[in-house]
Amino acid sequence: MIARLLLAALLLHPPLLAAAPTFSIDGAVDKPGTYNWQPGVRLLDASVTAQVNPDAWYMGATLQRESAKLEQRKLKVGLLFDLRSAKVRSRLSHNPEAQALIEQLIAQVQAMPVTGRVMAEMNPLKQRLIRHNPLLEAGDSISYAHRPSSITVTGAVQATCQLAYSYTATPYDYLAACPAHPLASADSLFLIQPDGAVIHLGSGHWNQQTAPVAVGATLLVPVSEAVLTAADEPETFNEDMAAFIATQTPAQERAR
Repeated sequence: MIARLLLAALLLHPPLLAAAPTFSIDGAVDKPGTYNWQPGVRLLDASVTAQVNPDAWYMGATLQRESAKLEQRKLKVGLLFDLRSAKVRSRLSHNPEAQALIEQLIAQVQAMPVTGRVMAEMNPLKQRLIRHNPLLEAGDSISYAHRPSSITVTGAVQATCQLAYSYTATPYDYLAACPAHPLASADSLFLIQPDGAVIHLGSGHWNQQTAPVAVGATLLVPVSEAVLTAADEPETFNEDMAAFIATQTPAQERAR
């Protein structure tokens, strides 16, 4: 009898079995919160509903979705595998300098979350164009950031640096202010803009390139591939590291 009553209760109240799908929006908006999702809702619908603030930092705003997390989780696992393998090789070759750098990178990757961030145009005015106004998925999370006042230099450096942003500075001005590790690559650099765009630059005397650095960007100094990769392995660690950093949420402190 009790079992029959429980079955009847479940049949009479199906909403108890599954919560309605939602999406959320927060940060520099007037109406942050969780909203009901339904097929056909788009990014601009979310921006208009939450009323994005005029001072929101569009370049650092993010769209994060559950469906993107699996591949990003695989990317993180792959990075940690490469680093731990390199750590074993550095120990066997009695290279404490390489071992210390690798341990620093392992800690950095472990601390970075799998965000599910995907590339998206976050300026509500531009979202009026259909190509910049994608359909939302159930569970999407949108965050409108406040503009920061710094850039980050990381990777094969003595320690990660947070440096004051200057619109006149080149990537190499920032690198000069953040001492490189002796095992840094001598001929390339990755510029990760706050919107997630990754630019691979030549940085040697023979191939030096430059590009504008946006506030909130990250400069990744690559590690010499000889430190990280066995002779018969493809050299992809630095590219993968830049791609994973691009999935992170940029700093969101207000400019001073």
